[in-house]
Amino acid sequence: MDFYRACLRDADLSGANLIEANLEATYLTKAVLNGVNLNSANLQQAVLIDADFRSTSDQRTDLGKTNFCGADLNYANLSGSLLYRANFADCRLCRVNFRASPERDGFITDLTGASFRGADLSYADLRGAILEDVDLTDADLTWTLF
Repeated sequence: MDFYRACLRDADLSGANLIEANLEATYLTKAVLNGVNLNSANLQQAVLIDADFRSTSDQRTDLGKTNFCGADLNYANLSGSLLYRANFADCRLCRVNFRASPERDGFITDLTGASFRGADLSYADLRGAILEDVDLTDADLTWTLF
């Protein structure tokens, strides 16, 4: 599916199967993506401000330079995803799985240059993820695994 630069503001895509979909530069502000399967999809430079991304499966997804500011990603599975320079400022990321498991599937979670300013990362799993130049200013790191 190709949604390149589409405007899907306030869209309810709950439970949708968007495997390998092209959502590059798509405008998804306040969209509901609860439980969506985005494995191997392209969301580079997408705008997901205040979106509901809870319990989403985004393994091996390209989310580079995506703006998640204020979004709810609690319980999302982002393992093995490309999240370089993503903006997670003020996001709810409780129990998110960023864990890389290259020995199992060969993929590494890349968070290079990502911003987590003021984000809630409590109980999140960041083991094995690339955390170079990550901004954790004022982030809640209670029980976060590194």
